[in-house]
Amino acid sequence: METLDFERLLAELADLCHRQPGSATAEHDPAAQAQVTAAIRAAIVRPVCPHCGTTKCHRHGQAHGLPRYRCTGCRRTFNPLTATPLARLRHKDKWPPYLECLLDAMSVRTAAASVGVHRNTSLRWRHRFRAGAVTR
Repeated sequence: METLDFERLLAELADLCHRQPGSATAEHDPAAQAQVTAAIRAAIVRPVCPHCGTTKCHRHGQAHGLPRYRCTGCRRTFNPLTATPLARLRHKDKWPPYLECLLDAMSVRTAAASVGVHRNTSLRWRHRFRAGAVTR
């Protein structure tokens, strides 16, 4: 985004009423979700079954924008997020802005309002993202 466009957008945000900023950030952003999905797919070198540990896995379709795999050893299916702190979390399009809120040391409620999720979701994400950062 160009600097002038960004400054114009910030000026327009100041003119919104108190309810409009939350609804502006709460919209579904397919570009952000595609960015998160692309990052997850790029991290996959060779899938390893999180259940039995074998590398003998094959593609088994996709779900929610992520590839699914099926283990030939234990016959169970999984995706790249299975057995990670990010497993079963939704709203992937809101993860990048929420990470920015974490880096800015915002409170749970402020981050929730900023991203457009419930405060309980914000707390759950905070714990899960921190757990993922510690394991790396």
